[in-house]
Amino acid sequence: MNSFECISSECDVDLTIEFVQQQLKKPDRSLRLVKKVQNLNDAITSIFPSKFFPKLSIDNFTPLLAKQLNQHICNVLIDDAGQYRIKYVMPAQENFVYMSPYLIEDRMNELFRQCREKFKKEDLQLEEAVKFGACFYSHFLSIPPFPGNLIAGSCD
Repeated sequence: MNSFECISSECDVDLTIEFVQQQLKKPDRSLRLVKKVQNLNDAITSIFPSKFFPKLSIDNFTPLLAKQLNQHICNVLIDDAGQYRIKYVMPAQENFVYMSPYLIEDRMNELFRQCREKFKKEDLQLEEAVKFGACFYSHFLSIPPFPGNLIAGSCD
């Protein structure tokens, strides 16, 4: 899911690049979507290196990075942004309970460790990288580590 889908999936606004640019310059503070746009922009600019320093080390790909992203993106939108959830959750209209909150920290540490290990390979091919990325994303979604509904496209 790209950032456009993440902030636009639950709204009726025609989310265009022009709308985003306008709201970053002169925000309409009455729209919840605008806060999401601002939070996503702040997360990207504060956590990721600038285009002048494109080599972000894979060693920085940790659960702490995920927490920082969640904290920035869901700032003011949900309580406990950037913290692992402490309640059991289940998908809407499903008879399935996600991972116990007590197992999240260990699972996230292992998931990010495995990902760093795979992406550090010197001879990593594009096809492998895409497979590893998809596998990481699939496992991450099966955990839903954070409160709210960020993985489904909103912070409600």
